[in-house]
Amino acid sequence: YDINTLQLKKHFLNKQKLYHPDAQTGKSDEEAAHALQTSSLVNKAYETLLHPLSRAVYILELNGIEIGEADSVEDPDLLMEILDLREQLEEATSEDQVQSLRETNKEAINSTINDVSAAFQNENYEDAKNLTIKLRYLTNLDTAAKD
Repeated sequence: YDINTLQLKKHFLNKQKLYHPDAQTGKSDEEAAHALQTSSLVNKAYETLLHPLSRAVYILELNGIEIGEADSVEDPDLLMEILDLREQLEEATSEDQVQSLRETNKEAINSTINDVSAAFQNENYEDAKNLTIKLRYLTNLDTAAKD
């Protein structure tokens, strides 16, 4: 689960040099189409691996565990915490309040990412699934706070 994002970007850029459509001039239509398809897959792989949430979902899928949109937090305390944060965000009247909530949420996101990492290292996929669902809620809250 833990990756070096600088190395990931380096590998991504190297692959894009090979497969980017702009690098396919003079190639046959079939070769250019294959390169376009490969370039698209490289982009998707990079985006999936770059973000901790999508990376966790992908690793769980590789291990036969699906997380659907309907999957929700099973921990009632966590659910109450998330609902409380969402309510605070909706009631925030100043940019400072929103920023403070984002900082608190960012700390929770980072802590959860560390917990997801530990769950994967211990091959505890059930914990990893539950933590990934938690991470999804926190990430959605961060997105809502940005808007």
